[in-house]
Amino acid sequence: MFFFTDHSTKLPCSLKQAKMSAQQWRNAQESLLSLEKRNVDSVDSIVSGGMEANRIFRDQFSSAVSTALEDVDTANNSCLTSIDHSLQLDRDACGNLNSMISPCCDDLRDLKSGHYHKIVEITENASQCLEDEYMVDKPSCSTPRKRSFNLPSVSSIDELRTPPFEELLKLFWEAKSAKLANGDVKHMLAAYEAAQALKDSRVPLTAIN
Repeated sequence: MFFFTDHSTKLPCSLKQAKMSAQQWRNAQESLLSLEKRNVDSVDSIVSGGMEANRIFRDQFSSAVSTALEDVDTANNSCLTSIDHSLQLDRDACGNLNSMISPCCDDLRDLKSGHYHKIVEITENASQCLEDEYMVDKPSCSTPRKRSFNLPSVSSIDELRTPPFEELLKLFWEAKSAKLANGDVKHMLAAYEAAQALKDSRVPLTAIN
């Protein structure tokens, strides 16, 4: 009887404890589920934020790369345009220089050719003069022959003489009169040049008895 009474008093306590344990278990499960949900939401938020940040960074990087590539292309095109313009200027300058140099080269070639022919002519004339006209007589037992000489004519000698002072003075006064008549300085200059052309610094030839 005592045993039954003891069990009858402990059973409600056990049931109550069992209910409390079950409630605590449910609370623990709910807490775990809530914590898991919060963790999942937090992880999802972190992952979503990271992905969004990566997307924004990728867009910004792509925009920066595109802008940099466009700037590089623009700079390259500008540089190529400048190089083409410089090359065209160089071609034009080279063409202008060639157009000026080519006639000079032709003139130099002609001058060189003429100079060479003149040297050859002078050499031949000098050889002929030294060998023929001024050849020393060789010693021989025969009477020397009379050799002819190319003496200058009287007219050529007269052309080398300095004009008389009266003629130069006459030319001077004629030039001055022409200047006073029409006021043109060119006549004076032409007369002066004519007088200078007739003037010769060499001593006039004198007759030898």
